[in-house]
Amino acid sequence: PVLVPNKNATIIEALLLYGELSRKNMKKYIEKAMQVIIKAQVQEGPAKGGIIHKGTFKHQIVFGIYTARVTSALLKLNKYYPDKSILEVCKGTIKFLINLINEKGTYLGYYKNGKMIKNPIWISPSGDFIRAFVLAEQSGISVDKSKKDQLIKAIKNGQLENGGIKTAYGFAVKGSTKDYTGPEEERDVLPVVGWCDKVLRGLSLL
Repeated sequence: PVLVPNKNATIIEALLLYGELSRKNMKKYIEKAMQVIIKAQVQEGPAKGGIIHKGTFKHQIVFGIYTARVTSALLKLNKYYPDKSILEVCKGTIKFLINLINEKGTYLGYYKNGKMIKNPIWISPSGDFIRAFVLAEQSGISVDKSKKDQLIKAIKNGQLENGGIKTAYGFAVKGSTKDYTGPEEERDVLPVVGWCDKVLRGLSLL
């Protein structure tokens, strides 16, 4: 029942690829998807620059990993159809993403009331942050190198002996706005293919 920004971001990437392969102009469809994203950007407060996940309905949660995915799609779009307004949106999302990085990975995001959601801290899903940072740098947007390196280190530290990468830390208090220092649980340490591939995609760009 709602238009979800990160899903429209995925559609943008698919349409760009289809347009390249088919040599058909998909711009009229892409522009509609782009507007869904732009209208969902937070303009003020602690979550400024982030993208609201409209699929959370009245809760209006701003997720870091989905904001990263949106950023990558917009930056790829800008390569095909250069637009300064797209870069301005991405400058805001990059600042938002940088502020979510911590020593273990990335915080989940923000509630509608402006409180940071500190649990779980994402590890392997944070691969989408790396991709967004690399594409941002390629587009001339400044990225804090120390924070990017901190995230890369956190992801590498999350790798297990079997090659998989931990998903998160803090699932035991999922949704909490307070720091967690307790033990890991199964949901934290379980490697997930659909998240580890985001790490591979992000790190392969470095």
